[in-house]
Amino acid sequence: MANPFDHFGSFLLAVYSHLFTLLAGCVLTVILNFIEKHTPLKGKMTWKVDLGIVLLFLFFACFQAWQDEYRRASDLDAQLRAKPLPQQPPPLINVNVPPPVVNIPHDGAYVTVSDPSLNSSEYRIGGHLSVSPTIKNLSATQVAMGVKGLTAVLIINSFANDTHQSLVFQKDEDAAWNQFMTIYSQQRKNMPETNYGPSQNQFVTLWTPQIIDSAIDAAFRGGTKTIMILSRLEWSDDRGSHTNDFCEWLQDMPGVFIGPGQIGGHMVEIFHQCGRHNGLVSLKIGGV
Repeated sequence: MANPFDHFGSFLLAVYSHLFTLLAGCVLTVILNFIEKHTPLKGKMTWKVDLGIVLLFLFFACFQAWQDEYRRASDLDAQLRAKPLPQQPPPLINVNVPPPVVNIPHDGAYVTVSDPSLNSSEYRIGGHLSVSPTIKNLSATQVAMGVKGLTAVLIINSFANDTHQSLVFQKDEDAAWNQFMTIYSQQRKNMPETNYGPSQNQFVTLWTPQIIDSAIDAAFRGGTKTIMILSRLEWSDDRGSHTNDFCEWLQDMPGVFIGPGQIGGHMVEIFHQCGRHNGLVSLKIGGV
């Protein structure tokens, strides 16, 4: 059993460091007794009042000692958090989803989404989670003409593996893609068009439709929710008209969502390609 009086001397020294508060209580007691003896209050102030005043100031001195230690501990914690953490390679995960085959034409334009990253500084409960990917023409020689499409980020169901990392079933990938394509079909006719020159790219920011509440934030940390980036882009070049699909979900590694309402500043972001919905597609009649 631990000694109940361990560090008791340190406690007394901490309280003694606020000797001014103790002296202030004593001085107040003397002043009140002086006033009591030279005013009509004579005889109305008992020793219990004096004792109460001394005990009150003793309690306040103890509180000030605790307050000093609390501030010191908080400052130390803030300094430790501010120090950069050593970068460690993420653990290897065996995901039983074969990588999709993406055919990139070598003689034509090819527009796709790349390098998504979380905007960690903007994440909070009561706001929208935002992600910033890049839309780029990978061709170094061909112009992508009339580029139009839709890129979005959705919150989807996931499950946590033994190492508390989120994974996504293919049925949930397909469900999110079908939801995305419903929105895409509704907006396709009114989508603006632009041209992408060789190797031209555009940095974009996407926001989740849902506002992040405490339940979603907890689900992110528990691995039962994650985010998916979905995109369909259309363009034309000398070879004809093309459509490219893009689908990736965030594998929520421990240390990404540290919560509540916070994303870690030194996290490793890993996005997995969906089992389907990636690469050039053949459009059905009607363009979808």
